Amino acid sequence: FTQRHRAARWICLGLVVALSGCGGGSSSDNNGSSTSLTVSGTAATGAALSGTVTAVGANSAQATTPIGTGGAYTLNVDGLTFPLLIKADDGVGTVLYSWADASGDIANITPLTTLALVLTDLSDNLTEVFANWATASSQLTAATLQSAQAKVNANLQSQFTAEGVEASSYDFLTTAFSADGSGIDGVLDGLVFNFDYLGGTLAGVVTVNLAGTATAVAINIEVDTSAITIGGGTGGSSTCSSGWCLAVSGTVVTGGVTANVPVTTVPGLTSDVVPTLSDGGNIEQSIQSAYGATGTITDLNYTIVSSSATETVAHLTFNVAITSPVAMTAAYDLTYTYTKASGGGTSGGDTGGTTGGSCSGTLLTYDDNAQNSLALYTDGQKVCFTASSTTLSFLDKTLTNPTVNIIVVAPYTAYTFTAI
Repeated sequence: FTQRHRAARWICLGLVVALSGCGGGSSSDNNGSSTSLTVSGTAATGAALSGTVTAVGANSAQATTPIGTGGAYTLNVDGLTFPLLIKADDGVGTVLYSWADASGDIANITPLTTLALVLTDLSDNLTEVFANWATASSQLTAATLQSAQAKVNANLQSQFTAEGVEASSYDFLTTAFSADGSGIDGVLDGLVFNFDYLGGTLAGVVTVNLAGTATAVAINIEVDTSAITIGGGTGGSSTCSSGWCLAVSGTVVTGGVTANVPVTTVPGLTSDVVPTLSDGGNIEQSIQSAYGATGTITDLNYTIVSSSATETVAHLTFNVAITSPVAMTAAYDLTYTYTKASGGGTSGGDTGGTTGGSCSGTLLTYDDNAQNSLALYTDGQKVCFTASSTTLSFLDKTLTNPTVNIIVVAPYTAYTFTAI
């Protein structure tokens, strides 16, 4: 049952990939022209920023452009692998950060986007993250960033409302705006953000005050975000109403031109179809079946980037040589993000579940040399399972006998259980 569902899922997505690859290849090759891949937005603290915008790709390649009138910028990112970490530097001390994946072309750079990145727990030191983005890029997903954006909106809800901005849904990362003092720019005008990326704690990293005063605006990292659903194009689905929802995004390179693969979403999946590392052979077979006799798959690499009770992210790269309807080669770099519905819904047999889709508490690591750590759990305790890139599955169950019922698949490294 599980294998049939997994095969059907990957065949379906393989067909989507195949269609987008053929379309992109024939349009760019037939007319003999190439289209530059760009990211644009507004860099502002309220007032428009001047200086430069620099993006670094997951492949460590960088691109820089001057900031134009009104804080507007457009950056050619050909040769950069998504996702991108982007910074705006005015040259006199103000450095702000943003992020973009392959699903969108707008990435504003403001204190709000910077604060959201800090709240992802990627690292308080964004300067260091930028310098090591090739390693850090896989640790941040669109869904994680949207969750952090929701925290920003919830903390600054009164300021948003005062400027006519809908805090329950406004996407300050990808919604175009002008540095004219209205709307979200009015919110920025009314606040003063101070970032110290060596601060060590949230309180040390960022302080927020009402403009013109010493009145601090407290930033609560545990703020309730249940009433906030961030909209917009940061990649993936912003909501998942039942079961698990899958969002596929990425890039395809054909004829030396990089293009975005149209974001594909698949709602209402059960947990048995959320992939594990052992799916690799099935995935290759399914994608090969999607191309049939017209294409050959080579250099397929499949990894689990992260896995938790509420989100699993897989990374897939492969090359395909197509013979019909037009001879072409394409290189795909895709991200599959599985998000669990916050309200529960179809769960494929999971019992229990996490309240609000989050885990907190004591971290315990289980591996083949430290099985005694399981003794720290009591019968019936509910746990969340998070994982590294070597982990094969996740667990979100009420355990009746932790030493027997914990689900593990070799290799037994980097399994982390979080008590809630």
